[in-house]
Amino acid sequence: MARTENIAEPAPVAPRPPLAPRAPQRARRQRTIEQLIDVFPAVKSRIVLSDHQDAAAQLASITPHQADALCMLSRDGAMSMNDLARHLNIALSTATALADRLLRQGQVERIADPSDRRVVRLGLTPGAADTVRRHLAGRRNAVLRALEVLDDTELELLLAVLRKIAAGTPKPMVKD
Repeated sequence: MARTENIAEPAPVAPRPPLAPRAPQRARRQRTIEQLIDVFPAVKSRIVLSDHQDAAAQLASITPHQADALCMLSRDGAMSMNDLARHLNIALSTATALADRLLRQGQVERIADPSDRRVVRLGLTPGAADTVRRHLAGRRNAVLRALEVLDDTELELLLAVLRKIAAGTPKPMVKD
């Protein structure tokens, strides 16, 4: 008869935390990040300049910040100055100056808030909707042209990476 020994099972080992990248890996990662930082302005310029060429004649009096505000008002409806500042991540005084310029251009109008007479909302004028539509069409065309250099696999990878970055980005703080 074979003799069996009582062999104790080894104690469970706690999982190790992931190791920090080694110095060469950290250096490579840092070089790649620096290259990304360097290439972002070129990508933005390619899209913005192309967008500008499409919309220059139609939107000559609208700055990029004003276009962002108009697009937001088109998408979200009338909003208070505080809401506009928060959504655009700008100071309240900057939002007020932006709104004043858009009011002078006839792109927006002040709307009384029916639930609180002290609050004034900013809303698009009827003609501004057409301005927004043209701007968005120009922006879309510029992005399409910029993405033409990518094949289908690269497009899918870019989308996945940008979604990951967007999901990991905290909401900006409002300044003022």
